[in-house]
Amino acid sequence: MSKNIWQNHYDEVLAYITEHNCTISDIPEDVHTSGGTTMKNWIREQYATYYGKSGRTMKEERRQLLRELGIEGYLDKFEYAFKSP
Repeated sequence: MSKNIWQNHYDEVLAYITEHNCTISDIPEDVHTSGGTTMKNWIREQYATYYGKSGRTMKEERRQLLRELGIEGYLDKFEYAFKSP
């Protein structure tokens, strides 16, 4: 993903959470970026890369921006609801 596309998605997620006074865990499944990807899918992809689960690497600059979004506290509420205790 090029820097411009990545930055655009990041900016859109940041604008959404700022406008709706929520966390990234609270973004609904049906909210899309201007590129057509759901914000939730973009966040999941970044989460997997951040924690080394995607096979891709991430520059420290992006890691810092994601920390500012709250990626370390991200909870995928849909997946969590279906996990066994």
